[in-house]
Amino acid sequence: MNLRPPPSPLGSGSIPHKEMVLFEDAGHFAVWSMPNKFLQELNARVRSLAVQP
Repeated sequence: MNLRPPPSPLGSGSIPHKEMVLFEDAGHFAVWSMPNKFLQELNARVRSLAVQP
C-alpha cells in the first residue's frame, strides 16, 4: 500500500518563481471555463517576465 503523499502539483524543478492560482468553480479547465480571468492572471503574473525592456 502506497501511503506517501502525492507529488506537489508545482513540481520540484528549478523554476525561479512559481505560484499556484486557484479559480473557484473552474474545475480542471480554467483556461476554457473562465478565459477572461485566466488571461487577466496570466498577464498580471507572467507578462512582465516575458517582455524584456
